[in-house]
Amino acid sequence: MEPTNYKYFTESLNYDIENEEDIIFMQEFKDPEKKISLISKSGDQWKINFVGEVKTPNCVYFSFPKNVYQSDINETQIDKYKQDLLRILSQYKKDPSGKSLTVKTEGDYNSERVYFDRLKNYFLDFITYEFIYPQKTKKIHSNTPQPGGKISVFDTVRNRKRYGTGITYKVKDVSNSDDWMLDDIYYHTIKVIQERIGATDYESKEIQKMCDYLDNEGYKINKLIENKIISNDNKFLLDLNNVSDVIRMINKSDVNVIHLPIKNTLLDYYQYRLKATSLNSTNVVFTINFEKVWEMMLQKSLQDESSEYFKDELENKFDKFEVIEKFVPPSQLSQYSDYPKGKYENNLPKWLEKRGNRYFACERTRLLIPDIFVELEDGRRFIGDAKYYKDASNSNYDKEFYIYNQAQSDKYPMVIFAIPEGENTNRTIVPRNGYRRSRIDTGFRELIIITVCVTDIIEDSLTGSKKVLNDSINLIEKYTRKPEWQKSEE
Repeated sequence: MEPTNYKYFTESLNYDIENEEDIIFMQEFKDPEKKISLISKSGDQWKINFVGEVKTPNCVYFSFPKNVYQSDINETQIDKYKQDLLRILSQYKKDPSGKSLTVKTEGDYNSERVYFDRLKNYFLDFITYEFIYPQKTKKIHSNTPQPGGKISVFDTVRNRKRYGTGITYKVKDVSNSDDWMLDDIYYHTIKVIQERIGATDYESKEIQKMCDYLDNEGYKINKLIENKIISNDNKFLLDLNNVSDVIRMINKSDVNVIHLPIKNTLLDYYQYRLKATSLNSTNVVFTINFEKVWEMMLQKSLQDESSEYFKDELENKFDKFEVIEKFVPPSQLSQYSDYPKGKYENNLPKWLEKRGNRYFACERTRLLIPDIFVELEDGRRFIGDAKYYKDASNSNYDKEFYIYNQAQSDKYPMVIFAIPEGENTNRTIVPRNGYRRSRIDTGFRELIIITVCVTDIIEDSLTGSKKVLNDSINLIEKYTRKPEWQKSEE
């Protein structure tokens, strides 16, 4: 049965999440490369680090991209919007280099830390742990010390007359039948969860210390091979992956009333696993990877085959190194030299040059190529860069304004395609402060910022429609001063 409780997020914002098991699960579920969790602690709330859907047995959590809110979407369209976004995430599983972008999985996702902590605390309490073994003692007269045995002076004196030299030990009868396996289930469950959640070194050492102690006391646990409990004579006893069988075995194992919390915790854990197997699923892209998904959506929606020829034509202009110069005030020179004032000139790094009475930091930087190259049917062209910024219109675009424009000789409009913001999430527009221009010898250097309607770009990516492209063309025509884009006067 699907959970009916829905909670909507916007990626990068902070929210209250109440369910402890879901919090633990989303903290443990991490990007395989960057090790970033689905959520991270931010004050008393949780910051959302993904776009997409997470299902748990308790709730469905859906996170929209930056600056997109549930209230922005018509209630009758929200299901379609969610399904379209999930289709996009499934579609862009990898970037062209082969890097995995989407984490889409169904099955056994368990919030295991809470169960591990409970079971571990019981396990480290030796008196509590003893419940899993029969409490009867037996007497062994032997010349060899008995692990865990206590010397009985009275029985030793009496037995020497009957059996000869040796000592009589009182030893717990720690054997049990294969039909009563709670000890094996308990021990191996702790060890399996320990590996799966990545327990701390301290926790692992504490558990191993208790394991060694129990071994010295004579307690025997059947071995675990590939999650299957196998007896010492190599007889198969139980598969821990078969959750239903494990639950049946726990239920048939009677325990003392004082030890019921341990048995019930084991039952809760495996019942949760049984439920989670059918209900838990994720289809998410972590924040850092959604930047690439945003870029790929724009490329697919704006570019066509002729655009690839345009990119090939200009690519070599960006495949070079550029020397970037920055003026360094005299007050900052001390950070580059250990010598006192007046001796800077002979003791500065080579990349810090003096020209007259001024100093310049010179950095040799490789140019990165823009994300988008578009050539229209009528031959007009523009270059774009995809940005997944929260505050796009107020961000720094010096690289795009100076370096990218210089590399293409200020010939084509340079456009930033950004995620929308404020009240304009349902429109593709040039926001306030979205146009930057300066006069140069050959005309104008300019940068146009266009915030793109997310619903439209998703629709264009899925259906091949060109709404965002057409809206962008109209906006570029309105703002650019490039000659080829100027409409001729009739």
